[in-house]
Amino acid sequence: MSKAFLKYIFSFFVLLYISIVQSIFAQNSDSLLTTARAAKVEKDLPTALRNYLQAIKILEKEQEKRPEIKEKLAPIYIEIGQIYEEGNLHENALTYFKKSNELDEKANTNEQIADELLESRKYEEAISYYNKALKTYRTENNYPAIIRNLRQIANAYKKLNQYEKALESNIEILNLARQAKDKGEELTSLNNLGYIHRYLKNYTKALDFLSQTLVLQRTLKESLKEQVITLVNIGVVNQNIGNYTNALDNLLQALQIAQKQKDIHEICKIQDLIAVVYLNSKDLYNAENYNESSVEIAENLRNPYLLQAVYETKSNILQVKEDFQNALSFYKKYAAIRDSLELSERIAQQELLQQQFLVERNEKNISDEIANEEARKAEIQQIKGEIERQRLAMEKEAEKLRADEEKEKAEKQQAQARAALALKELEILKQQREAEKDKLAIAELEKEKVKQDLEIEKNKAADKERQRQIAQLEQEKKIQTLEALQQAEENNFLYAVLLFILISTLIAIYALFNVRKKNKLLAQQKDEIEVKNTELEQTQEELKSQRDTLALKTQELDLAYNNIKASITYAKRIQEAILPPTSLIQQYLPESFILYKPRDIVSGDFYWFAPISEKLCVIAVVDCTGHGVPGAFMSMIGDSLLNQIVLEKGIISPDLILSELDKGIKQALRKGEADAKDGMDMAICVIDQYKKFMEFAGAMNPICIVQNNELREIKADKRAIGGDTKENHLFTKHTIDISIPTMTYMYSDGFQDQFGGEHGKKFMVKRFRELLFSLHSEPIQAQKQLLDQTIEAWKGKDHKQIDDILVMGFRV
Repeated sequence: MSKAFLKYIFSFFVLLYISIVQSIFAQNSDSLLTTARAAKVEKDLPTALRNYLQAIKILEKEQEKRPEIKEKLAPIYIEIGQIYEEGNLHENALTYFKKSNELDEKANTNEQIADELLESRKYEEAISYYNKALKTYRTENNYPAIIRNLRQIANAYKKLNQYEKALESNIEILNLARQAKDKGEELTSLNNLGYIHRYLKNYTKALDFLSQTLVLQRTLKESLKEQVITLVNIGVVNQNIGNYTNALDNLLQALQIAQKQKDIHEICKIQDLIAVVYLNSKDLYNAENYNESSVEIAENLRNPYLLQAVYETKSNILQVKEDFQNALSFYKKYAAIRDSLELSERIAQQELLQQQFLVERNEKNISDEIANEEARKAEIQQIKGEIERQRLAMEKEAEKLRADEEKEKAEKQQAQARAALALKELEILKQQREAEKDKLAIAELEKEKVKQDLEIEKNKAADKERQRQIAQLEQEKKIQTLEALQQAEENNFLYAVLLFILISTLIAIYALFNVRKKNKLLAQQKDEIEVKNTELEQTQEELKSQRDTLALKTQELDLAYNNIKASITYAKRIQEAILPPTSLIQQYLPESFILYKPRDIVSGDFYWFAPISEKLCVIAVVDCTGHGVPGAFMSMIGDSLLNQIVLEKGIISPDLILSELDKGIKQALRKGEADAKDGMDMAICVIDQYKKFMEFAGAMNPICIVQNNELREIKADKRAIGGDTKENHLFTKHTIDISIPTMTYMYSDGFQDQFGGEHGKKFMVKRFRELLFSLHSEPIQAQKQLLDQTIEAWKGKDHKQIDDILVMGFRV
């Protein structure tokens, strides 16, 4: 019993150990989610993400067996997306919102996805998701949600410069607000409609809606600050239509309210606008007075946005006064602040990209940690299984002991029964012995009688014995005679056997000699085979070693490839951040498109844009030597030098810009010290929409213009930027009249050099010009789409892209 008791005690401690292991390692999804949500509240992003990812890992595994788990997973994906959303990591948030939507599509999830797409500047896709959400909200008659989504759709259309469609959304909001008697939404819609009509240059409608806005603001007793903004907008519209008297009246009313509110920031803005109105109405005295006051306030506030505006106005006033030296000085101040703000914005974008990269890397590390944790849990589960097997074995052993004890007990009981039975048998045996004694006495008497009878028989037997001995002697004599004959036969047989043995021995010796000879030959062959086997084993070891080395090198190459690819992808983000936003270009050239198709992850082609004033801008298309990473490095150098030449030095003549860039490239690459052929081909245009002319200069790359339904190519100089010649080159400047409608195309050589078609030939310059002429009258975005479709069809599936492709078109 003591052995069984010890077994039970051991089993108890095994079970206790298992429960401790489970309590330490077997965390369930609920506890992980509780920890994650607590960390989320405290803004501890890494801890929250780690626990959320562990939880969804568990739930995703359970989902394979329990489909209903998806109802629990969908809101968790939303929570993870909200963490990224709070950190402005919209791409990451988008991933998890879409995962939630795949499991359980809901209107509010579609709206969240649309919000993240809007923040990521994917406006068309955002509109698609807003419309999905809107369809559900209309079915539910959810008025606030309908208004909210319509307003976001309008904002997306404005970002796409599709103001007519933005107008439609705002009109629908206005009608819904009036039906619901929602004055707040009505007010917002009236203001937005005024702004859109102003942008579309429908100034009469813009004034109408803005005036309605002002009346409703005063009726609802909206804050004076909101009324100031509306008065300023009305004033700007009046200025645009040349009604300077009304413009001044509106702006002075706004200024009076701002002064009562002591809103210094707003006072500065309004005074600057008043100065602009006076300047446009040729009242230089009042323009200068208001501008000086706004400059003083802006410099005291040290607000870069205000300083940028007031310095530009100051420069324009001084130009009209023909004080060009001071005008240039203030313009440089304005340009420096503008560039600084643009640089800050680019740095912020780069920091956001870097933050996103770090978060993605952190998320990967968390996933790796989870994988390691899963491996540890699997190992613990294995240990647990082994312990469970040992426990069952012990239980089986204990059961066997209990059976043995029961058997032993039964045997004891049987032994006791047998002992009792034996006592009874002994008593019976005793009685039997007494009876046997009596029988023995009778037997003794009978024995005496038998003895006498035997004595008589003995005498008879003696006579018979004597007769038997006589007969035996006769028999022995006969036997001796037979034995002598048999001995002679045996001797003859022995001699025959000995002879046979001798002959067999001789044959065996001869056979043994032959066997030994063959064995010696076999031994030699065996030694040779062993030598060959040893050589084969060495060869196999060498091959195995080479295979292991090759596998290790392959792993190193894979790791190096992945690291290089990640670095190049990050470089792509930096390169994209440096390129001017399309929205900025379309502010100055509304009818423009850019077809940009890098051959590799990063590109050697890039486009560059710089606004000089409201009606003056510089635009360039550049093709650097090579493509991929080398081309990307060259593009970074080119972008930096163009910023220095145009924005810092103030050079805005295209021929001079190319000359300065040529010098800069040679200095940057130290041309002349080695046989370096790196450089760039480019076309650059300065567009003055106020004076209605465009200036062009080109280094190897021409441009095409279409006027009066006729395509004309403007030649470039047959010399690249940073060529291998030491002398400086003066580039040719071409001046083009754009007072008539003009469609301009700037491009690198990637499109026309692309191989494809039925015979695998280049697209060629002639076919490219014919294509441009065939689509010049199409809507601007349709042109981009047609160009893209044409080059993709030309390549087909049999030809890869051989160079970066860049085509820019604009209509003025």
